[in-house]
Amino acid sequence: MKFEACLFDFNGLIIDDEAIHFELFKKILREEEIDLTEKDYWEKYLGFDDKGLIEAVFLASKKNVTPKKIKDLIQKKNKLYFPALKNKLRLFPGVDEFIKKVSHSFSLAIVSGALRSEIEYVLKETNLFSFFPIIISAHETKHGKPDPEGYLLALSGLKKNNPKIVAANCLVLEDSQAGIEAAKRARMTVYALAHTYPPEQLENADKIFKNFDEIENFMKLY
Repeated sequence: MKFEACLFDFNGLIIDDEAIHFELFKKILREEEIDLTEKDYWEKYLGFDDKGLIEAVFLASKKNVTPKKIKDLIQKKNKLYFPALKNKLRLFPGVDEFIKKVSHSFSLAIVSGALRSEIEYVLKETNLFSFFPIIISAHETKHGKPDPEGYLLALSGLKKNNPKIVAANCLVLEDSQAGIEAAKRARMTVYALAHTYPPEQLENADKIFKNFDEIENFMKLY
């Protein structure tokens, strides 16, 4: 299969910030008298966008939550994110060089449940913003992963610049079960990186790698 496009997840795939997100969710939910445990976050909610996680946690806690409350909590978390990230902005090893190399042969996109402001901030701070003409964030989608909406929107955007791009020649890089399911439902090929989950929990992916060096060697990017 000759791929024409490479679509990246963001949190847990490009930036190593899932621990920061957990602490922020824990903080804002504690104020709502909800205790989000680390075990539940990693096992149940990883891969959810902010809206989906808040809805799911309130439902599990048997508490009602209004759309306005969800919006307020997301905004509160977003304001806390940037100070929390200061001096802790860390990309996964090798991802920046991988992006630069793959951009020579592929059209690139990001598909994430993160807020656009968070994605753009990190990409600009790490000089990677120019490599991603297509960014699908929580702002562009009504349904988070595992719904395929984000990947289908990215495909539509990529096709405008390269009509040869179809789902079958899109390669997706993911780190979560929800993300893998979303990409597969969009009928795309998925390579998983075992950044967050152990390989045995990523078996629905087409291939599984430990790090970007392994993918680079497999794809023969030079």
